[in-house]
Amino acid sequence: MRLMVTGGLGLIGSEVADRAAERGWTLHIVDDRSGNVVDHIERGWTHDFVSVEHFAANWPHGQHHPDVIVHCAAPVGPVGILGRRVLDECYTSTQAAIAIARRCNARLVALSSSEVYGTVHPGGSLVVPDDWSHRSEYAVGKVVTEQLARRHHAESGLPTAVIRPWNVTGPRQAASKGFVFPRMAEQAAAGRPVTVYRPGTQRRAFMAVRDIAEGILDLLDLPDADSAWTGQPIDAASPDNAVTMTGLARMFVEHPLSLSRERTSIDPRAEHGASFREAAAGSKLPTALPGICGHTPIDVMVDAAMLAAADRMKLAA
Repeated sequence: MRLMVTGGLGLIGSEVADRAAERGWTLHIVDDRSGNVVDHIERGWTHDFVSVEHFAANWPHGQHHPDVIVHCAAPVGPVGILGRRVLDECYTSTQAAIAIARRCNARLVALSSSEVYGTVHPGGSLVVPDDWSHRSEYAVGKVVTEQLARRHHAESGLPTAVIRPWNVTGPRQAASKGFVFPRMAEQAAAGRPVTVYRPGTQRRAFMAVRDIAEGILDLLDLPDADSAWTGQPIDAASPDNAVTMTGLARMFVEHPLSLSRERTSIDPRAEHGASFREAAAGSKLPTALPGICGHTPIDVMVDAAMLAAADRMKLAA
């Protein structure tokens, strides 16, 4: 299997690449390093450190003709998307990934997001709020990603899968992007108060990045005629891991490696600026059994985040 991963240095992309390498597949990474969580390339990977758009427009003749493109490249994180033209980036990078798929007659796996279900009134579809924000623009950008991928399948007939990840986390995830697991882990490991973004009753179900990567690669074993390759969006989630943000903070504070014994509630806009938007209060969980269902328990993910935070502190020292 020849696999191209756009955004292959990001959280999901790098995990897909690692798991594919374990299966002995040939890998090519396309990543402009604007949102990378790893900066190394494993032996045997080839790479282009450019945007997907640049790569597609400057195709290296006679090279890199993949069987599958896994399109992960996109701005990420509630803080990581601030100041980015996220709708433009989602549109242009997806168009470029589609162009590569058509040129190579390859399968396409397009990564969307659970943000398409909305953040103000999470339900069966996106509800765009009246006021503009980077977060609502990101949600619209992921809807555009899905629509482009589905139109591509309708026009070309090429196998296309659309994956909607829910609250994916893993040891490589960057706190600087605004993700809750690495933020709480670093605070707990450093002995600082673990902050809960108000109101704290937000209930989410977290999924281990390894689970979604394995689920994506398992799709590649399915025949082209399988319904997974018709562009119908597939949820990837771990509903059994549902927890409130206050409850999650308690897990980090009570972890054996934690030096913190305090939780505090804050307005995230005081920390990240007025353009930051926190997800809606209440539950935002899949309403049906996900097509890709994670199996890693939440306490195992908390433990992995704490170990990663402790290791980063040692390296920094």
